[in-house]
Amino acid sequence: MGSVLGFMWLRFDPRRHTKETTMAVKDPVCGMTLEEADAAATEQHRGTTYYFCSADCAEEFRNDPESYI
Repeated sequence: MGSVLGFMWLRFDPRRHTKETTMAVKDPVCGMTLEEADAAATEQHRGTTYYFCSADCAEEFRNDPESYI
């Protein structure tokens, strides 16, 4: 019975039916395309938010942002 209830929960999970607005962005360091919500790190520079696939890419950007924009 428990597995049937689990199946019913997965099938009728209201979170699956919501429309989330996500935006595809490009990591300026490595060029990877990712969803804003999936970014491992973000950095602000001159009033713009940049999104990164990893902390390593964010650190590279912090070291010399002008070379990536």
